[in-house]
Amino acid sequence: MELYQLHCFKIAAECESITKAAQALYISQPSLSQTIRRLEKELGYPLFNRLNKKIKLNYSGEILYERVCHMEKYMDNTLAELNEINNIGKSVVFLQVSCASMLLTDLLIYLKDCLPQIEFRIYQLNTAHKYIEKCLWIVSEQIDEQDDLLLHEDIKLVVPVDHPLASAEKIWLEDLVKEKFITLTENWKLFHLIKSELDKRSFSSQITMHFDNPTLMRAILNQKVGVAFVPSVSWNTHSTDQLVIRTVEDFKVSRKIYLHKPNMFLTKDQQQCIEKIRAFFKMQKDRYT
Repeated sequence: MELYQLHCFKIAAECESITKAAQALYISQPSLSQTIRRLEKELGYPLFNRLNKKIKLNYSGEILYERVCHMEKYMDNTLAELNEINNIGKSVVFLQVSCASMLLTDLLIYLKDCLPQIEFRIYQLNTAHKYIEKCLWIVSEQIDEQDDLLLHEDIKLVVPVDHPLASAEKIWLEDLVKEKFITLTENWKLFHLIKSELDKRSFSSQITMHFDNPTLMRAILNQKVGVAFVPSVSWNTHSTDQLVIRTVEDFKVSRKIYLHKPNMFLTKDQQQCIEKIRAFFKMQKDRYT
């Protein structure tokens, strides 16, 4: 068995199609078919169930696929470690940001100031499929026990600076019954967190706008056309004099932001990046809480 054969087998298994796998590998379909047939001949048994133009792993194929995935990951770790030892290749850090996007600009400026030798590749729309196992993830849900808690922040009400609620002594949910709310769309976890907590309190907000872009939502809030529940730190609303952050007495809700690290060898630059991300979020916490 050759590494190339095993890699071709892995891609074919993931695509479940020789045609699609050949396209992904930038080789011809007959060449890929021949490579897989040769692998099966060397092993002495088939690895796929073939149904018309689709292929599915059989039991032997499933076992081999799992081993090949582990092997390729181990090889990637080994090469990364050897490259670092020998100072080969430009250092690249992949960063998937699934929340706290309002702080992203400040975070990247901070990282580049601290770590100018690193090339950063930033993904926000879950498009980092090719690099998913190499990414550092900033997420609002803990993925595993090794994740770092970066921030625990309150969800608060944001109102225009000249809104009557901006100067109210205290605010309760009943004071918001007639307010026009602006919110994110349902594809954001923050939307579901806020909605579920409001439902628990039997409060139904009058929503006038839904946004799939947090930056645009904040820009609209700055135009004083509504109110919103937002994270009190990571949405960086302190940076504008057009909005006021208020606590709602009977809506004490918070969320957590985590840093998820890849389960693989971490280069020195990746480790430094992790430390700087931790430091950045600590600065935000110390500044605004």
